[in-house]
Amino acid sequence: MRVEDSQPSNWRANTDASVASREHADLHRRAGDRRKAIRDAGQGVRALFPELERNLPPSMKMKVLTIHQVIQSSIDEVERRWAKPCSSSSW
Repeated sequence: MRVEDSQPSNWRANTDASVASREHADLHRRAGDRRKAIRDAGQGVRALFPELERNLPPSMKMKVLTIHQVIQSSIDEVERRWAKPCSSSSW
């Protein structure tokens, strides 16, 4: 007789659910740890801004962009460099 055969039939289902629940909780904990690390890194960089701005040449200005602004800027740059202007005569 195998050990698993001696257990009630719902024992394995309960154990699998318990393992899945622990794994799910662990995933959430690790995601929270990553978010906190990213937030802490961002705060550390922001703390350096005044010193960075002081060391910039007078003709340069520092600007903080959101990820959406960075992506849009990249799209705009590609369009400026690679998109050919359409003339009405080409239609």
